[in-house]
Amino acid sequence: MTPDHPVFDHIPPWTEEEYLALGETAGLVELIRGALWVSPAPTDVIHQTATHRVVTALDPGANNAGLDAGGRINVRLAPDTVVTPDFAVATRTNRFAVVTPAADVHLIGEVTTTDSVLTDRAFKPHLYAAAGIEWYLLVEPNFRDHTTTLRLHRLAGDHYVKHAAAKHGQTLRSDRPFPFELNTVDLLKPHPVAH
Repeated sequence: MTPDHPVFDHIPPWTEEEYLALGETAGLVELIRGALWVSPAPTDVIHQTATHRVVTALDPGANNAGLDAGGRINVRLAPDTVVTPDFAVATRTNRFAVVTPAADVHLIGEVTTTDSVLTDRAFKPHLYAAAGIEWYLLVEPNFRDHTTTLRLHRLAGDHYVKHAAAKHGQTLRSDRPFPFELNTVDLLKPHPVAH
């Protein structure tokens, strides 16, 4: 954005309508409590690969439950808060909506990066729990040694508690919110090279 962009002339708080009018941006821009929260968009191959593979692994179980698994959807957590998680599983009736209400989201998740690890471990789960999203899946690739840890949390009152976890080399299996399994090794394994 250039200094003459209308965003710099806006006086907060931002409404959802004003936020959505920004359109596509180079970075990740979310609306949190009426303020714009700007983060670098994850561009590394590991993050993109892990996110794609998580969505691919969640999709069959979600589909069988009448839900859709997808990446980078807008989720309304409150009237002044719209976030874009790395992935979410939501009620199928909202597949073409610009913004999906939190009440229609059954599982929401983040794949950490070096820039997002604190936000994804502490801040975002607080927002998701306050909105009543029942399940939170945290995918934590270790970029130094190419391992992954998975943590599935369930809502208990106003916060999340650990439901299941898998260290690198293990498979996370759960029957809730729908049956699925995620193998930690498969999330980062390079694709075979075609000859």
